[in-house]
Order: sequence, then structure tokens, then C-alpha cells
Amino acid sequence: SHGTQNSKSEWVNTLSAKIQQAPNYVADLFGEDPGLQVVRRESVTVRSKKPAALSVTWHPAKYAELVPSLLQEGRQAPADLIKLIEDATGQRVTSVRDDIEARESDAREAGHLGIRVGAPVLCVVWRWSARDELVEYGEQCLPPKHVIGYGYEMGEAM
Repeated sequence: SHGTQNSKSEWVNTLSAKIQQAPNYVADLFGEDPGLQVVRRESVTVRSKKPAALSVTWHPAKYAELVPSLLQEGRQAPADLIKLIEDATGQRVTSVRDDIEARESDAREAGHLGIRVGAPVLCVVWRWSARDELVEYGEQCLPPKHVIGYGYEMGEAM
């Protein structure tokens, strides 16, 4: 799962995981016409007994048969679904793009995160692709006082 720490005090409550028609903007991102079938997963990550993130991810529906855990709901340990998809398809993610925005929470986000409507949230939108095929599109909102971090490994100087 995107942005998790995988500590013993962290777990994911997958509220819904099902195949459905993609919203138009998601179908556009996958380069498909409206009507595209996708796996949509909505989850709340709980860290130290507090909601730490609300996430929604979309994957091509064809992955559901290859990776049955994409349709698993309920409480579970954080899972690296991208690795499971890579292993099942033989594809490797070759490009990643993250866009980050601070804004006010809407009613849905506030309800899941246990904050007031309009409280600040940090939202991350990501696209993980294997060559030219989008493997995962996701959106995540974090409440105040939760941090995300990125580690980088730099190649050797020439």
C-alpha cells in the first residue's frame, strides 16, 4: 500500500474492493473510453489506533483474477499490492508520478479521518506505470500531524 510504514501498530481497513465502471476521469487516465471496468479499492490506514490516511486506488479489472487480494475487504496487514501485480503479470513498474496538494477536507474525507469538515489535509495522487500501461492510479488524504516521506537512492557519479 502506498506510503505506509508497515509497523506493528499499523493496519488497513479496506472499506470496499470491487469491480465497477471507472469514473470518466479515471478511464481517461487509463487511456480508455468511458465504460472501462476497474477494481476500485477504498481503505483507511490506521496507525497507533488513529486514522492516518484515506486511500482510493484503481487497477485494470483484468488484475482481479491474477491477484485475488485486490478484492479483499476488511481489516488486514498493509500489503504491497504493486509487487503482487508485478509478480502475477511479469511486468515491472517503470515510472511513477506523485502530485501533492494541501487543501481543506470534504465531508467524506473528514468522516473517515475523524476530523472536522474543512480541516486541512495533505492529498497525494499517484500513477504507477509499467512501460506505457497504467498499473495503479491512487488518491490518498492524510489528516494534520501525519507525515509521508520519500527515500531516494542516487546512482554513482560518473
